Amino acid sequence: MPKELARNFFVVSFPHYRTQIKSCKKVLIGFSNRVFKLTLLDGRAYKVRIADNNHLISRKNEQEVLKLLPDPNLIVYESSSGNAIYNWIEGKPLSSRQLTKDMLEKIVKLATNFHSIPVSKLKGIEEHNHFDTISKVEKEREEYSKFFPIYKELVEKYQDLPKFLTHNDISLKNLIYSEESDTLSLIDYEWARLNTIYWEYGNFARESNLSKAKIIALAKLVKLQEKILLDFVFIATFYSWQLSFSWDRSERLEKYRSKLSSQLTKYTSWRN
Repeated sequence: MPKELARNFFVVSFPHYRTQIKSCKKVLIGFSNRVFKLTLLDGRAYKVRIADNNHLISRKNEQEVLKLLPDPNLIVYESSSGNAIYNWIEGKPLSSRQLTKDMLEKIVKLATNFHSIPVSKLKGIEEHNHFDTISKVEKEREEYSKFFPIYKELVEKYQDLPKFLTHNDISLKNLIYSEESDTLSLIDYEWARLNTIYWEYGNFARESNLSKAKIIALAKLVKLQEKILLDFVFIATFYSWQLSFSWDRSERLEKYRSKLSSQLTKYTSWRN
């Protein structure tokens, strides 16, 4: 069981804590990892990540990113599996209602930590591939015939935009906010890539389901061109739709895919 895997990984890493474990609770079961909160009898808590789908996630690339931008809470990283142990961050994932101008400024500041790494240091970082999972898509799907031509056109149109180190997965679940200390943390570097800043914020807008007005406000805040950012909201959404065909079919996955389809329809209407 995943919980036992997490517990055992922690004990192997810290055998002297074997008899001091109070609880090990599931926090998140994602498509690329399973996360647990392990608490000791003295109250200290840790995040234990059990990596999954390593055929899609480059753990070697993740390690290269960590060399450039160390995660201050990372304690153990098993290079062979991608399993990891972190100090637990107190707080909760952001909700969409918390996305005020002040909070957006905090998010931009965290993202800039990635974007400001000199390009000369990024030789070992993988470049984002817009078509890396397109071969797995069920081509008979209506969404493919309807949206893929637009996606291909836009990707080609913007292929020469400058590339930087991007987190590539800035989402509400990866933004942990502590009301007590008014601090925001950006977690999980596994999707980080060499990519355009427009994709970074387009994906964030898609993940957060921002309104068109909020996306335009975000563009002004980050000093990006509104039209290009709106196009990248569509690009990031179609990328996520095609990526979804890499996971095993499930009811949960179909609901997620349906949501993406609705978003694609909405974002297409914005282009008219």
